[in-house]
Amino acid sequence: MSSLIADIVEFDVEKHPQADRLSIAKIKDKAWQCVFNHEQWGLKAGDTGKGLYIPIEAVIPESLIQEHNLANYVHKGRIRSIRLRSILSQGLLLPIGGSIPNRPVGTNLAEELGILKYEPPIPMHLSGEIERAPEGWSRYTDIENWKNFPDILKNGEQVFITEKLHGACLEVYKWEDRLWISSKNLVLKRNNANSYWRAVLPYEQILLERMENGDHLFGELLGVQDLKYGYERGNVGIRFFDYMKRDGTYLNYGSYGGKGFIEWMEDTFSPDDKTSRCEEAYKLMVPFLGAFDYSAEKMEELSKGYTTIKGVNHIREGIVIRPMKERFDEKIGRVILKLINDEYLLTENRTEYH
Repeated sequence: MSSLIADIVEFDVEKHPQADRLSIAKIKDKAWQCVFNHEQWGLKAGDTGKGLYIPIEAVIPESLIQEHNLANYVHKGRIRSIRLRSILSQGLLLPIGGSIPNRPVGTNLAEELGILKYEPPIPMHLSGEIERAPEGWSRYTDIENWKNFPDILKNGEQVFITEKLHGACLEVYKWEDRLWISSKNLVLKRNNANSYWRAVLPYEQILLERMENGDHLFGELLGVQDLKYGYERGNVGIRFFDYMKRDGTYLNYGSYGGKGFIEWMEDTFSPDDKTSRCEEAYKLMVPFLGAFDYSAEKMEELSKGYTTIKGVNHIREGIVIRPMKERFDEKIGRVILKLINDEYLLTENRTEYH
């Protein structure tokens, strides 16, 4: 889960190539863009404007919808990515005035204005019965949207890129020599018919042997969202992507002065034959796209296209970006960011809104 930021921004105005009354607002170092009617703002191409930017993951209250005549721009109160005269528009810009106070740039008004983040509920057939969380259990890192924090990583910094798979986040926790499974902060009672447990049970014994008490393994439950990755008719799969030790530290994704997540997966799912060892480990990991020198242009490029999972032919949901060495930043905490494919956000039946 990432935080919701609906803040006061300054934006650059660019000409819309196919509409006289519309312009393109470039927001947050041009990471986001939003199409708006410049005549209503008294702005023209080349100007700089100031207003409230509400991102695509937001649910806005009826009072704001009525005040700003937004009925045609929201779906069930939720802001979605659209194209206006062929140009991608993500989010809404609202002018200062009325219920929108004139605050300093960067002021987050989400709570004050009652703007919420959309979080789809866990379907009943997935959730099952819950139980009390065991000692030491903790939720997964909030992964922020890269477009909200494009300056956290520096040009040229080496980063690991993995494909963002669209499933349901699943956490495996070992405590008191048994496995506990949770999703969306709910700890699920053991149930062989439950989709989360069904995905993990084939690997229960090896995980009990290889995980230490107090450690967490995180993965995506596949086959339960609009992107199926080949899992149909109620079948589910799992791909792991992160490992947290009992002390709260995460393994580097690759080796960096020690064993990383990739090496842990290889050692855990390791038949004697080295080739088979790698094949088995990588079948249970989210696809690793490689190590790259960081740049905004490269991240945008990598977020697009199709999934790299063999035998699957559908759109890529996006990417996850992390530095080669785990580190923290005062703005977001642990440095790990996601970038959703713009084309995926335009698909009709999508179930990812972040």
